[in-house]
Amino acid sequence: MTRKAGGFAVAVAAWLALSVVLASATSTTDSDDHYKPASTLIKAKSTKTVATAASGITLTCTNSTTSGKTPATGLGVFATSAPKFNDGYTSTGAAKPCTDSAGGTDVITTSGTWRVGFIDAAGDETVSEPNTGDRLKIVIPQGGAVDHNSFGCVITLAPSAAFTLVGAYNDISKVTFNVKNVPASVSGPSFCSPGTSTGSFQAVYTLSPGLSDAS
Repeated sequence: MTRKAGGFAVAVAAWLALSVVLASATSTTDSDDHYKPASTLIKAKSTKTVATAASGITLTCTNSTTSGKTPATGLGVFATSAPKFNDGYTSTGAAKPCTDSAGGTDVITTSGTWRVGFIDAAGDETVSEPNTGDRLKIVIPQGGAVDHNSFGCVITLAPSAAFTLVGAYNDISKVTFNVKNVPASVSGPSFCSPGTSTGSFQAVYTLSPGLSDAS
């Protein structure tokens, strides 16, 4: 039980880092570029996010969503809604908790200002858009996601400061995250292994409408 709960806490800490999807970024090149489409509400959705602890325990959520409106000019950051993480909804509209390989369930709450932006690939000024090499850079606010699991453990993402993660973007509609060393704090009974921890996270999000940069 102790090993399962402790390992699970590490997995949860990693999984929370997604948020699916999205947070803060700026372009380091092509300063005249802008979002395409501009001034448009972009929705992001993942149908499977998976975190894996060193112990092998995994946490899976089948529904993660967020949205935000692109700015009128430039590739600067823009705010998004705090992402949702669950296993879909019941017929009455209640969110279903996520599940894990230790037999537990998890209710995730998110808060704070989440933002997203674009990282344009360096040296692509002469290449037609869309192209490869672009990324989305995410900054999750300090304490921006908290997991209350059925073991009684509480896991807080980015407990000390905002955390930045980067996903590969196909410059059309899909962003892929493969994130390691995501920081979190764990509290609760001793079998939760209270303290700080890290984990890994994998997910693919689809944006609608598709998003790219344009000159």
